[in-house]
Amino acid sequence: MDAESGWKASAFVVNEDTLRSRDLHTPDQLAIEEAMKLPENGVSEVFADGDRLVVLKCVARKGGGYRPFNDVKEDVRRRLFEEKFDTEVERLAAEAKVTLEENVYRAIRLQ
Repeated sequence: MDAESGWKASAFVVNEDTLRSRDLHTPDQLAIEEAMKLPENGVSEVFADGDRLVVLKCVARKGGGYRPFNDVKEDVRRRLFEEKFDTEVERLAAEAKVTLEENVYRAIRLQ
């Protein structure tokens, strides 16, 4: 952090690995999405990302390459599993019935 201005500069690379690992738990999800929109040497508008204000500059863009299926097969399998798992958890949560046993609740609260 620059002591005079109070600003902190940081850098990150958006590539096939960061894109592959994107999910709801990635703190830089919004920044990655905004970075993908920028042309080379483009600068983003200021936007809020959690508790910080962010401005992005794209310093270079490189084209993606071909990756053989055997190199990505496990990643594909993992992502499909996670998607199915999340869908199943959401379905079960929607179907769940919650009842409050007053006597048990009171006994727990008193301890």
